[in-house]
Amino acid sequence: MRKLTLTRKRSFVASIMKIYIYIQTDEQPELVLQGVPLKLVTTMKNGETSEFEIPNEAVNLFVVFDKHIPNSFHTRTIINPGEAPVVLYTKPKLNPFRGNPFIIYE
Repeated sequence: MRKLTLTRKRSFVASIMKIYIYIQTDEQPELVLQGVPLKLVTTMKNGETSEFEIPNEAVNLFVVFDKHIPNSFHTRTIINPGEAPVVLYTKPKLNPFRGNPFIIYE
């Protein structure tokens, strides 16, 4: 297991929205997006940082920014296999026609 640190950058865009962080799982999934079984690991508000454990193998990370329609409003990244801790950032991009989508970057 390794540590993943995810920081939601403070932004005026979508500042009152919570985001839902899902990670790929082999257990009973809470949600399936793009054919990937997922479990909820945390919710984040504007400017928050969360740390949690992820497996050493490659794993999918999803940021869902609308809990009522997660199939339409989410973004995904694949975290490569390894043993080193991973640090990622996410923030919304202004685009009201697409629900102000979040981007994930290192």
